[in-house]
Amino acid sequence: MGFKNFGVILKYFSFSISIVFLSFIAGMIFTASIRKTNFYNKELSNLNFIKNELTNKIIGVGVVKWIVKNTFFRFFNLKLKFDHKMNISDMRYIRNEMTKSEIDHLFAFIIVTIFVIAQITIKNLHLHR
Repeated sequence: MGFKNFGVILKYFSFSISIVFLSFIAGMIFTASIRKTNFYNKELSNLNFIKNELTNKIIGVGVVKWIVKNTFFRFFNLKLKFDHKMNISDMRYIRNEMTKSEIDHLFAFIIVTIFVIAQITIKNLHLHR
């Protein structure tokens, strides 16, 4: 029972990791392809899904921020460097890089969501046969 279940868990875990990485790559490609459009510059780059500070606190944005700044995740986007002597140009650059990353994440999330819904639908169709 133990080894068989471990193998199944390992199979699904590795599959999940693959889907996450593939979705992020697809998100980056999609973002790069629309980056020069008006839709990206006027609509997407100014998105703010959650404007309420209390809601941000409740869902743990501060915790995620701490994790990204203080763990190995800080090495994922090396373009983001914070310094006490930053000027307006540096801050605009960081804002643009952060926006690009967030839009990449948004598209990756949408891709994963579509994939999960498709997989659930396929499983349900096979169960009802």
